[in-house]
Amino acid sequence: MGWEREIHALAAAFLFATVAVAGCGSEQTFTASEFAEEVNEQGVEMRIGRQLQSSEGNELHEITLPRLAGLPPPAPGEHADEHGREEGALGTLYVFDDADAAEEQLTACRNSATLVCYRADNVVVLFEEARIEAQRLALAMQRLAD
Repeated sequence: MGWEREIHALAAAFLFATVAVAGCGSEQTFTASEFAEEVNEQGVEMRIGRQLQSSEGNELHEITLPRLAGLPPPAPGEHADEHGREEGALGTLYVFDDADAAEEQLTACRNSATLVCYRADNVVVLFEEARIEAQRLALAMQRLAD
C-alpha cells in the first residue's frame, strides 16, 4: 500500500515535471558527467554507460537508473544485468552543444508515440518506458531547473 501511494504521488508530479522540465530557463550547459552528478545530488542514482555513435554537435550515452530497493520483483522478461539482477530503467542521454538543438530533439521525441522524454537545458533523456525510476529522474530534473 505504501508503494502504491508513492507511485500515485510520483505519477502526478511526473505529469507536472514533463511540462515544466522542457522550459528550464537556467541556460546551463552540462557535460554528461556534470549532468549525472547533478541528478545524483538530487537523490536519483544515474549511471552513465558507454558512449554511442553520435553526430556533430551532440553526444549520446547509454544510461541506467538502478531499480529502487523494495519494489516488487520484476516481471518475467524485464532487463537484467550479467548476474541476472534487474537493472532498472534503461535510457539514452543526449548532450547537445546548445539548448535549441536539445529542444528540437525533445520535439521529435514527443512526436513519437513510444518514447518518454525529458529535457534540462542542453540535455535530453529518452526512455522507452515510463517506469518509476524514470519518473523520479523527471522530478530531479525539475529541481535542477528551480
